[in-house]
Amino acid sequence: DIAFKKPITEKEVIEKFLPEECSISYINRPSYYSECGFVGYNLRLWETKVFVKRFLQMYTSLALINEEEWHDSFIFDRVREKMINEFKIKCYNLSPTIRKVGNPWIDTPMSEYMDHLKGKARKDAGEMLK
Repeated sequence: DIAFKKPITEKEVIEKFLPEECSISYINRPSYYSECGFVGYNLRLWETKVFVKRFLQMYTSLALINEEEWHDSFIFDRVREKMINEFKIKCYNLSPTIRKVGNPWIDTPMSEYMDHLKGKARKDAGEMLK
């Protein structure tokens, strides 16, 4: 459900979306769960590898059934929050100036390069709806 508007280089992806000092890049929605349509993982850092292992374990061990919600974004936030508290991992918020919960993509640096066509109305329109 991603439509590219213009080409992007690997260098641009790293510089704009995936800072080397951060374990995870994600789209934060402060009053809601994160948007997981784009998540970046820096697998060069040991903390990120621990995160990925714990995230997977939430599903393989069925520990997620003890959470209020079971979908990927909710579980992602729970594991991320625990990792921040336990290891002080650095995460890069791709939407620091978010304007609304519904479609945070337009408030990210990715919107210069691509549209997130989540949902029927956006897919039918062929572009993100403001």
